Amino acid sequence: MSVSADVDRWLRRFHPGPRDAPRLVCFPHAGGAASSYLPMSKA
Repeated sequence: MSVSADVDRWLRRFHPGPRDAPRLVCFPHAGGAASSYLPMSKA
């Protein structure tokens, strides 16, 4: 398994961007879900 495939298994991407773009990793609050960042990802 490649490193990229391993990362994709753990990190949720709502809107994939260019490969060379900076990546921001956000962790949801306790009991929260990754979908709480959907509005921010649209921006």
